[in-house]
Amino acid sequence: MSRKTRRNNKKNMEEKTMTTPITAPLRQFEIKEEKEVKKEEVKKELFIQYDQLEVNDKVLFEAAINDYCNVSGQAKESVESVNLYVKPQEGKAYYVINGDSEKNGAIDL
Repeated sequence: MSRKTRRNNKKNMEEKTMTTPITAPLRQFEIKEEKEVKKEEVKKELFIQYDQLEVNDKVLFEAAINDYCNVSGQAKESVESVNLYVKPQEGKAYYVINGDSEKNGAIDL
């Protein structure tokens, strides 16, 4: 290759690079806004029915907490968790407070 051909090739290369728009590669890196999708909370209710009896889970939890507080003399704020064991055939719900087997009792349905 002659010097003249090399210069022409070099000049052509420079012209090609200068005419390429700068914004072309930047389009790849556009930041897309992510919209926060708010999922609505599912409404949950539990009803226990046995013979002529119907009890709501919220009523049972509240009754268990009240029973524990009345028996032990503790404040409602001391209750962190309640486990309920419902036995409709006995007409009772047994509870354990804060996962401590010593803090237990039973309420009538």
